[in-house]
Amino acid sequence: MKKTLKLLAITLFPIVGFAQKDSISQLRSEIATLQSQYGQLNTRVHQLEEKIPYYVNALKLQQSPVVQEQEGVEVRLTSAEFSEQNKSLDVSGIITVKKEGLRDFHVNTMTLKCMYPDGKMFSTYTINNNDKQFGSVMPVVTDIPYAFTIHFEKMEKTPQLAALQFGIEITASANMQSKLLNYTYKGVPVEWK
Repeated sequence: MKKTLKLLAITLFPIVGFAQKDSISQLRSEIATLQSQYGQLNTRVHQLEEKIPYYVNALKLQQSPVVQEQEGVEVRLTSAEFSEQNKSLDVSGIITVKKEGLRDFHVNTMTLKCMYPDGKMFSTYTINNNDKQFGSVMPVVTDIPYAFTIHFEKMEKTPQLAALQFGIEITASANMQSKLLNYTYKGVPVEWK
């Protein structure tokens, strides 16, 4: 019996030792793989950490008030709609003159532009009222809303505009001097139709 046990021990010992060596080399291989994955994840974390200031600034683009007033000229944005079919963007709003003494106003078509969150900028010269070109309003009647739609073509789909900018030129009745009022709206949500 002792001889059988010795023979069995001598026969099984190399197999157990080989199995242990195989397990150790397998564990070393798994450790190397995990270390490689750790290094890749660590690199990715550092890349994302570098982007944090960008995202913090992007969050500062929170929606500005939809109503802004300067020199008695109130501009209220009512909608921004992207047309998938036409690849166009229409931003609508209302201009109301709250102050007496303005002779006329017009939207300066050289200033109509919008920016996307990724930094792309688009401009247009098209601003309409009731599907017709919006020109000068003269004489100005106070507290009457004047509707407008700024039309951008060849646009890309976006859930939000980083900024919308345009200017309104006003002329005072008293001295006939013109002044350009610049309006900027940040974080304008865009609906898709």
